[in-house]
Amino acid sequence: MAVESLLPPLPALMCAPAGISARYLRELLPADPPPSLLADAGIDAARLRADENYRVPLYQAYALLDRALAAQADPLLALRQARQLSLKAYPWLGLSLLASTDLGTGLARLIELEPLVWDGSRIELSVNGTLASLRWLPLHPIPAAVMELALAGWVLLAPALVGVPAGELRLGFAHAVRAPLATYRELLGCEPRFDQPETALRFPAEWLGRELKLADPSAADWVLAEARRRLAEGPLGWGLDLRLRAA
Repeated sequence: MAVESLLPPLPALMCAPAGISARYLRELLPADPPPSLLADAGIDAARLRADENYRVPLYQAYALLDRALAAQADPLLALRQARQLSLKAYPWLGLSLLASTDLGTGLARLIELEPLVWDGSRIELSVNGTLASLRWLPLHPIPAAVMELALAGWVLLAPALVGVPAGELRLGFAHAVRAPLATYRELLGCEPRFDQPETALRFPAEWLGRELKLADPSAADWVLAEARRRLAEGPLGWGLDLRLRAA
């Protein structure tokens, strides 16, 4: 079956000074992606492999995914790749989560440090009565497949971190469904809803106090200090070339 291009209008996207970390993108790709696939998307294969400060411009990362989707004729290819992600795909963000004693603290650090992985969105956590909502707010044009990929990371890590079955999570997307719901259930462990007012993950508010199963709070001070230092240096270390290109 043919897969419709996921790319938003390129002029607007190319002017967005946002990028995604090389580590995260490497974890999503097969072990040895064809060099032509990276080259066609304008991605420097050598930097992607060896430069930990490399930030791939969003429009190039989307172009890479677009070509991979077309080659596989699978609209949910990104979700399938998300199943191989682990905390090592989010180096300092992942360590900060592991240094958190409970879910509420971990989510606060996720919101603070997400730009270490990419800076294409903003996350908001709110509590309304007995329900907590983790809302995902795009700052730049973001394809539906990428929204699904981003939230899949939260859903797939939840059972290991908090010890809750994914089926108890309520996942909603603002975009329309792109494949049979049964396939989404198989890949995510829960059945998402589509055409919702916002893209968000909802769960019982009482979970915010749950202890993280893999927590190592003894490392919290050092990990957070280093993560925040890298975040503060980010605009100079990995954002300058993106801002120059966008301008």
